[in-house]
Order: sequence, then structure tokens, then C-alpha cells
Amino acid sequence: AAGLAFGEENGPGSQKKAALIIIPAGVSITVRVNEALSSKKNDAGDRFTGVLESALSANGLVAAEKQSTVSGRVVSRKRAMQGDELALELVSIDKPNGDRLNVATDLLLRRNENSTASGAVRAGSTAALGGAIGAIAGGGRGAGIGAAAGGAIGAAGATGPGKAVEVKAESVLVFRLREALRVE
Repeated sequence: AAGLAFGEENGPGSQKKAALIIIPAGVSITVRVNEALSSKKNDAGDRFTGVLESALSANGLVAAEKQSTVSGRVVSRKRAMQGDELALELVSIDKPNGDRLNVATDLLLRRNENSTASGAVRAGSTAALGGAIGAIAGGGRGAGIGAAAGGAIGAAGATGPGKAVEVKAESVLVFRLREALRVE
């Protein structure tokens, strides 16, 4: 059963069996990353490291101590006009005794979105400003030319490249176990 831990002795003189620790799927793993990650510079497959912010335990038994080293990878990176995306996952936890725990986490998805609605507002606002300046400078005809020019400038700004996703070094990220972690 998920979250169970047990140990037993088989009788006098027998060796004690190692306790089995099961960390159930869905448990959060809080990690402080060691290096910066960015949708501008990182690609799918790039590795990153960090440390556990708290011990990973169940029923009072510790599966991995606080400050254990974790390894993760960039699963995907997308650069797009509508916004950048960076998907990360953890792959292992290295315990201080040298044991490595392989882990499967849900993807941690970071996004920066350029909203079409905000782009349309920017284009409309720039058109209105251009129209006002044109009206002051050249009357009715100037207002039309100013509005068209302002709208074109605003539309160009609205469709510019997406803002990069940035994860700074020392950032704290929370991953979630996709599969139960069994540690003996």
C-alpha cells in the first residue's frame, strides 16, 4: 500500500530486513536549482542539477535527506510568437551515501505568453495615438494617415517574438512524483 514502511526480524540471530519506504505518486518534491535555465539558451535534453529543499519521507522514514543532489532535464523548449515554453522534469536523486534514486515526475511547464488580446489593444492604442497626432498636424487627412501608421506600428509590436522563459539560479521549483518511489 502507498506510504507504508516496515521492518521485521525473522527470529533470534537473523538479520533485520531493510525497511521499505514508499513515497506515493502525487507527492511534491521541492528543489532549489543550481543553474539558470532559459528558453533562449537551453534545448531539449539539456541537464540541470539542484538540491532537495526538504527531506523526502513517508511514515517517519527518510528516503532522501534534505540537500540531496537532484538531476533533471529539459524535456522541451518552444520559442514562438504567442509565447515561450520550457518543460522540465526530475530524473534522479543522489543520496549522500552514493545511492541513486531514479524518479519520474510530472512535467513542470513554465510559460510566458503574449496575449493576442493585449496585442490588439496595443495596436488599437497606437492607431488612436497616431490619429490624434495626425489630426493635430494635418487635419482630417492627417488623422487617417496617422491612424494607419500608428496601427501598423502597434501591430508589428504585437506580433514580435515571445518573451523568454527564465528560471534563475537558486530558484525554488516544485515537482510532483508521477509514479510512486520505492526505496529499500
